[in-house]
Amino acid sequence: MKSFNDLKFTYHEGTKRWTASLTLDNGYLFSVIAGDINADWSVPYGIYQNETFEVAVFGTEFHGNGDRKMVPLALYDDVLGWQKPIDISKLMRQFHLDGKAHEDLLIAMREEKKKEFNLHKIKN
Repeated sequence: MKSFNDLKFTYHEGTKRWTASLTLDNGYLFSVIAGDINADWSVPYGIYQNETFEVAVFGTEFHGNGDRKMVPLALYDDVLGWQKPIDISKLMRQFHLDGKAHEDLLIAMREEKKKEFNLHKIKN
């Protein structure tokens, strides 16, 4: 089973960010980024030197333009910030084991929250 340790980070000097991506055997794509502690504060939700990261997950379905659909990882955001390596490994395990069922649950939770605030008529 794949985990955080399987990610291979690349540093991008221009943006002062580290990035890595990994696709699970069931097709879910994990994108993990972190900023540089020495950069300004326009960094992602994570600092590489502090071992905190921002993670996004892309599902197995695609938009009409060919882009993968993002899985909403939080009620109010598509990404999770300030995640430790163990948190990302746990998320990978969850998607490895439950895949589409977990994605459907997260989407349903997001829709429920949107209805609570009468935002369900607004398209993402």
